[in-house]
Amino acid sequence: MIIGYARTSTIDQTAGFEAQLKEFQAVKCKKVFRERVSSVTVRAQLEVALRVPHPHGNVVIPCIRNVEVSWKPP
Repeated sequence: MIIGYARTSTIDQTAGFEAQLKEFQAVKCKKVFRERVSSVTVRAQLEVALRVPHPHGNVVIPCIRNVEVSWKPP
């Protein structure tokens, strides 16, 4: 199963958010976790996406900056 994670920092970043969602459609993501939060806050949807059981699955994150800034693995 392919899982997607989309994030933007603000609601105003609609174009970037929609671009991420289109990428998920292109790779046929079965589930997409979305949030619009700052990279320095808790990203609850990212935590959920990484904990969803998905044997032989992948998590798709179109922009690695959505994860790397201040995120610590569980």
